[in-house]
Amino acid sequence: MNSLKIRKLSYKYSSAAEPIFNGINLDFEKGWSAVTGINGSGKSTLLKLISKELKSEKGMIVGNSLVVYCEQNTELPPKELDEFMMTYTKEAYKIRDLLQVKDEWLGAWKVLSHGERKRLQLAVALSSDSDVLMVDEPTNHLDSQSQAVVVQALKSYKGIGILVSHDRTLLDALSEHTVMIKAGEILKYRSKFSLAEQAYAETLSH
Repeated sequence: MNSLKIRKLSYKYSSAAEPIFNGINLDFEKGWSAVTGINGSGKSTLLKLISKELKSEKGMIVGNSLVVYCEQNTELPPKELDEFMMTYTKEAYKIRDLLQVKDEWLGAWKVLSHGERKRLQLAVALSSDSDVLMVDEPTNHLDSQSQAVVVQALKSYKGIGILVSHDRTLLDALSEHTVMIKAGEILKYRSKFSLAEQAYAETLSH
């Protein structure tokens, strides 16, 4: 799968007066795309629509049959955790190495730190055969060493990556494309986050 296509997509929460999205069109290509916008702008809603957790009233999404959504919360272990830890393929070893996952973490979820859980969560996500990998705030509450480990691991992903984060350093380290959600409108830039921000600021000054 080379692209994820969103066409004429609308979504409204039953409690809201206005739709959060109204007939939006958007394409995601291979590589990492940063999705940015103020809190409540619809970033998480967009991820939930792509992952089919929410169903849109109008429009369609094509290319999202194999989606992995790595949410911010690490309270619960990923469903495939045990299977991943018991897999001894070259690929599984490579991912465990990348994220510095230790064998003794199996069955120890309750006593693991948030950083260790996040690395395990991402390891399971990277090991699944996905066309689209979406990660929400993957470096929140991580120390700098864990952050560096996470960035390197995410760089190894070869599919369509969608990243939501407030961490500007992370956004710039990973993003090749930037999607800005501004008052329900979608702006797409074929550049990393800081360059997209610069381009957006220039359009405002003209």
